Amino acid sequence: MDGERRRSNANSTNPVTAAEAKADPAVRLRPARSTDLPRVVEIYLKAYQALGRYYYQDPEEARDYLQWCYEEEPEGFTVAEAEADGRVVGFVSVHTWGAPPERQGEVVEVAVDPAWQGRGLGQALLQHAEAYARRRGCRTLVLWVGRENARAIRLYKKLGYEDVGRYERWIKMAKPLQP
Repeated sequence: MDGERRRSNANSTNPVTAAEAKADPAVRLRPARSTDLPRVVEIYLKAYQALGRYYYQDPEEARDYLQWCYEEEPEGFTVAEAEADGRVVGFVSVHTWGAPPERQGEVVEVAVDPAWQGRGLGQALLQHAEAYARRRGCRTLVLWVGRENARAIRLYKKLGYEDVGRYERWIKMAKPLQP
């Protein structure tokens, strides 16, 4: 999907091509660049603001965290860019580890600008993350979500993630990946 023009469709289980979508705004998923970091930090801070305790609220801490996400596995960091103006409107970071056949992947971070939420973009980013992890030979993709983040939990369950553990205010969810 890198470099392809996509539109997200909230009623679909897969991202659809621009020709198939009707009213949703066009986005393009592409590999992140280090120059995207300021906008990624801005999205992260906006997206988590309503959830309060689930994120780094200090902009410098958020920047350091997201820079670590990028530098740890740059090829696993993807941004969604608005086709109309090239503005980054969402992102996902995936880290992989271990040797096949037990290789694992983790969605370390995923966020969508609140102005773009509810349009299927989070779903498209997660499906892209799953495809990336699959290409890297991962058998399972995991993520952690705040217990109070009901909207995200609903999306993850819709995409086939299951609750596999809990730690303090977090829920660990996992999805087996088919080769």
